[in-house]
Amino acid sequence: MRKAMMAVMALCLAVPAARAQQSEQQAAQRRELEQKMQQLEQQMRDLQRELSRMAPGEARVRAVPRTSVLSLFNRAHLGVTFNADEHPSTDSIGVLLQGVTTGGPADQAGLRGGDIITTFNGEKLTGDYPAAADDESAPGIKLRDLAGDLSDGDQVQEDYRRGQERRWPTVAARALSSRGVARAATAARRV
Repeated sequence: MRKAMMAVMALCLAVPAARAQQSEQQAAQRRELEQKMQQLEQQMRDLQRELSRMAPGEARVRAVPRTSVLSLFNRAHLGVTFNADEHPSTDSIGVLLQGVTTGGPADQAGLRGGDIITTFNGEKLTGDYPAAADDESAPGIKLRDLAGDLSDGDQVQEDYRRGQERRWPTVAARALSSRGVARAATAARRV
């Protein structure tokens, strides 16, 4: 009986240790895969920028949308949503925001739906942007590409219009909670 009790106790101690080791291995493998994915996303952004520098007649590519859930959770955001479809009435001014993530960086900086972002760190968003397809908002795609390089804590100077009024807040990009990401991502493009 004593041997059986000792065997059961040994088994009870061995199972959690084995699970902990397996969990550590899975976490390490996940970190490695996430790092590889971030490297590939950076390579895609670099290639897209290279293509966009070519003459518009030479390269017209449709930006590849982020389809991986991991990419949504592993990068910093501004907390704004916009429709990437072409908007003839506002594309000559900038990017029309559909909304901002409540409590997100843009919300804290005072932006709201209906505002039009005109510059990103001093770079105008208007004009031809070859990475945007014919039916896409060139300023919107440019904003998405520029914001794709943000890291947690990066400071972004955004100029925007609200009606006839112009404002120049600094927005601190940050990683948002999964709830905020999922809610905003279902509505429109999110950066």
